[in-house]
Amino acid sequence: MSGRKQNKRLDAAALLPGLSRGMGAHVKTKVLPVPFKGRQLPDVRLSDHSPFWDEGYNAVMVTDTSFMRNPHYHQPSDTIETLNLPFLQAVIDGLDAAISGC
Repeated sequence: MSGRKQNKRLDAAALLPGLSRGMGAHVKTKVLPVPFKGRQLPDVRLSDHSPFWDEGYNAVMVTDTSFMRNPHYHQPSDTIETLNLPFLQAVIDGLDAAISGC
């Protein structure tokens, strides 16, 4: 199993500059490496990427830090009406550009 896992790993550090450029053309982007699987910064483990870290896979978290800014985040009031849809579209466009460039 670990050999299979090892073969599936990408050199995430090598991909980050290109991903950041693709995203940066659409939204303000900052690459912040997170050492030790984020265990020293628990807030960065709140997303779906942390179980991949825990199993030894590289994973990337793309966030607009909404959990720090949006009082509706993961609350009953977290509805479509509380989202910044133009910003969401810019993030989607940035992700598309970043992933297409890999």
